[in-house]
Amino acid sequence: FTAAGGSGTGFTFVLTTNTSGATVGASTGSYTAGSTGNVQDVVTVTDTLHNSVHVTISVGDGLHLTPAVVDTAPLAQMTFTVGGGSGIGYSFALTTNTSHGAIDANTGAYTVGALGGGTDVVTVTDSLGNTATAQVHVEAALTAPVATTTSPPRGTLTIGVSGGAAPLMYTLTTNGSGGSINATTGVYTAGALGKTTDVITVRDANGATVTVTVQVGSGLTIAPVAGPVQTAQQRTLDASGGSGSGFVWSVVSSGSGGTVVAATGVYTAGPRAGTDVILVTDSVGNTAQISIPVVLAGSANNPSSGGCGCELASGFRNATGTLAVTILLALGLLLGTRRQRASAARRR
Repeated sequence: FTAAGGSGTGFTFVLTTNTSGATVGASTGSYTAGSTGNVQDVVTVTDTLHNSVHVTISVGDGLHLTPAVVDTAPLAQMTFTVGGGSGIGYSFALTTNTSHGAIDANTGAYTVGALGGGTDVVTVTDSLGNTATAQVHVEAALTAPVATTTSPPRGTLTIGVSGGAAPLMYTLTTNGSGGSINATTGVYTAGALGKTTDVITVRDANGATVTVTVQVGSGLTIAPVAGPVQTAQQRTLDASGGSGSGFVWSVVSSGSGGTVVAATGVYTAGPRAGTDVILVTDSVGNTAQISIPVVLAGSANNPSSGGCGCELASGFRNATGTLAVTILLALGLLLGTRRQRASAARRR
């Protein structure tokens, strides 16, 4: 400020009201507004004869960023708006960077980093050195409670994750079992193929991803039955793999007339020779079946004979003896005939 009039000498400048946090040179009148905007300061000048005059200064809007406080997920993108201050020469910086984010120094375009659970601080400075800050509270990053889980063939799981930005999208990026997944709910159903691996990828709205590996267990199988199985004999069938529970047994075809107990798998061969086919189903719909050849009781040592092996052997021996006697008698008759012819020829 420049003073005139009065005594013309010995001017002294004082901030009689200092709301902005300003300063003024007592002898020079050089005034610098403080950092608080939208207020008024009053400067008073006094000469050597104690004449005084007051000047009221309206301090404009202080430098500020919009939004001043943000809650967001990792990898979000945003641009801050600057107001107040000198109105020119803005420069942006990440003065606290817990998320490992990035900001364009000229435009204020800001990308949150991948690390969640912290607070980033964005600072803008104008051409006069005024500064303003904004706080970015970074929420938890997208995570899965487990990296690997298990399922039987045809089993169902809900893939749960936390953090990240909604909405989430679920995809089967590796599908060894022939399974499926609901893209929005994360409900996964393994396919029918066992002893394989499926990989589920979850992606949030900001592009963050997390994967869950599903180890699909063995398929449903029935243990081989020791044989041969004779008519009316019983065997307890044994299933393994699949869901491991809720086994239900049934007859697919019954060549021997056999039966099976649905709840226990106890199988009883029927009254005739033939092949029975038995099916087992587990609690999630996996199935397996086994073919059981059945022979007549007592023919287990020679199941192709259709009767008792000992009777067939005895009959065979008797038939062999009769054949041998018949051959010997025929040879004797043939020799006798030849001798008679030779004797008759000598008499002639």
